[in-house]
Amino acid sequence: MRCAPGLICLLAGLIFALNVLGTRPLNPFNTSWIAGDPATNQLGFDYMRRESLFVLPLTWSHELGYPFGAATADLDDIPLLAMLFKLLNFALPAHFQYLGIFFALCASLQLYFGRRLAQLATHSAVLGWIGGLFFLVAPPFTWRALGHFALCAQWLILAALCELVPAENRPPSPRRYWRLPVLCAIAGAIHPYITLMTCGVCAAVLVRPLVSRAANIGVSALLAVAAACVLAAMASMLLFGFLSIGNGSATAASGYGYFTMDPMAPLDPEIFRSVLLRARTIQPDQYEGYNYLGVGVIAMGLVALARRFGSDFRFAPHVPVRLLLGIVLVTAVLAISTRVVAGGKVVFDIPLPRHMVDALSTFRSSGRLFWPGYYALYVLALAGVRTRHAGAIALLLAALLIQVMDTASLRKAIRRQWNGSTPVALLHDPVWERIPRNEAHLSLVPSMACGWGMAPGGPDGEQVFSRYAVSHGLTLDSFHSARDNPRWIDYVCGAPARLAQSGLGRDTAYVFTPSGLPLLLSLARAGRLNGKYCTSTDGFILCSAAWGKTGLDSSLADRFMQPLHSGVVALSASGPAGRIVLGGFADPQDTAAYTQTHRSTLGFRLAGPVGPSVHVTLTAAPALGGAAARQRIDISAGGMALLHDVVTPTNRTMIFDIPSSAITADNVVVLTLDLPDAVSPYAAGINSDGRLFAIGLFDMNLQIE
Repeated sequence: MRCAPGLICLLAGLIFALNVLGTRPLNPFNTSWIAGDPATNQLGFDYMRRESLFVLPLTWSHELGYPFGAATADLDDIPLLAMLFKLLNFALPAHFQYLGIFFALCASLQLYFGRRLAQLATHSAVLGWIGGLFFLVAPPFTWRALGHFALCAQWLILAALCELVPAENRPPSPRRYWRLPVLCAIAGAIHPYITLMTCGVCAAVLVRPLVSRAANIGVSALLAVAAACVLAAMASMLLFGFLSIGNGSATAASGYGYFTMDPMAPLDPEIFRSVLLRARTIQPDQYEGYNYLGVGVIAMGLVALARRFGSDFRFAPHVPVRLLLGIVLVTAVLAISTRVVAGGKVVFDIPLPRHMVDALSTFRSSGRLFWPGYYALYVLALAGVRTRHAGAIALLLAALLIQVMDTASLRKAIRRQWNGSTPVALLHDPVWERIPRNEAHLSLVPSMACGWGMAPGGPDGEQVFSRYAVSHGLTLDSFHSARDNPRWIDYVCGAPARLAQSGLGRDTAYVFTPSGLPLLLSLARAGRLNGKYCTSTDGFILCSAAWGKTGLDSSLADRFMQPLHSGVVALSASGPAGRIVLGGFADPQDTAAYTQTHRSTLGFRLAGPVGPSVHVTLTAAPALGGAAARQRIDISAGGMALLHDVVTPTNRTMIFDIPSSAITADNVVVLTLDLPDAVSPYAAGINSDGRLFAIGLFDMNLQIE
């Protein structure tokens, strides 16, 4: 039967997926396991399925990223599959997910094309099946099931390699390359990284006739096929929303040079136990460069090397050894990047112009780019042990058994994660169920886009409010995305200033962190809450018409800003909440709270009217070292400039007075800290953190009269 290999691969892929994921993710009607990055992927599909079919790009949602809208492709929801199930939306239940199905499908295709590639390399059907199993259990493929399901489509790289390995004895016609644009188009509908690597291998396929000087294939014909590949990939990415025209330009976050591959990654099992090799020291951000070969493949490669240089063995003529080695070299250089880090230490760092770094940050997780070279090594190892003797089968079976045992802890760790994962639940008050009857939009202040963990609920809040909004039919202005629109970020991060001018929107429910309390006090005093009641519930400040009354809960100020009485008051920025509210700060550490934006705020409330002024002493230090250890700071309150200073390791104390005219009628003081020199650790060459740090605030002493 011609379809037998496909059916076997389908069954084997399902069994493998069951072994890796367990039963929960493979049940499309079970969403109770979805947490972490898969929750972001699921959010994209849930909003996409609420949108009309007649919209471009196909993944566009007018409700996500309101009021601008957003392409759910930027949430890595696997657009090709998302669109397929969107067409079937009329028959799907409310709780539906396809992430587990996608992994099982990828596993089947990984085996199918891996078997085909191994058979092409060895000219043996038996060795093809054994070799295909090596590709199926490849650690970088399996590891992506920890959360990056879209990146499991590595079978596209294998399919492209299949076009590279066949001998040139087929008719040398451009028509033989029709599969290449198709592969690029499919990749463009799944993920940008997969697209880049698939198109890269397709380029190698088109280079082979030039290297082998194949007759009757002109350069113009090959260039036409290359152009078709590029156009197919770009058209697909445009259609599915990875590229945009007219909807704003999405940009990737910073991080080029940090999400790299350690040069010894092929020999490093990292945190997963190996039967022979021990984990090496790598920098924390180099987890993206996980490319462990496995002891079985390493042993197979050593045998291939011994045969190649210790006997008269030669690779079969149809195996393009030089091109495969070229793929290994090129992808290794791309994965390692211009900042070479080995053993956790920077070996050298080639400085690049800022505009080049920004462009390269589009593919900032460069450690992934080794996958074509990784699988090229598999092909070379299989081709190197090829022989007509029965011993080759025994050798490969033994290596496969070792490989399966060597990578068992990786599969066990993934299965254990998804067997025990549950979505975070933070919303328990019945009022949340009444919000959709009164408002159509949900707004988080500050937004998730304004700084990691700054939105209500911190990192957990991102999942909680995203899941709540989409399940209750509300638009959402705040979500986490790998590629953000700068115009949208400016809009959502400017919400406090905009609300101060216009007041709360009547058709919007707002969730604030305590840093929003001074704004709410001001709006309540001006009568611009616009029919909403603001109070604390489930640990958040919720402003909504769902309460059935209007105004500001008087207990909010006492809870989050306990009144400070006259005398000398010492406030610790990292101390217990309730006396000082921080805006634009990272989570306080043991000794300090670190600013996370160019503008941060400190808010506190006085017990009553004060004298001419309040005397303030702040103790702070630069958050970063090196060139960032000199931070200008401008402090103002109520629109009045109070201090201009420079914080350095030796100048840590700032002293100034707050005049009574800068204190509101509610006896609230909001100090605004403008920090023009704030810089990210990434830009400072420290790590991949893209947050903007300026100073760490330790203590604040007030002398109140």
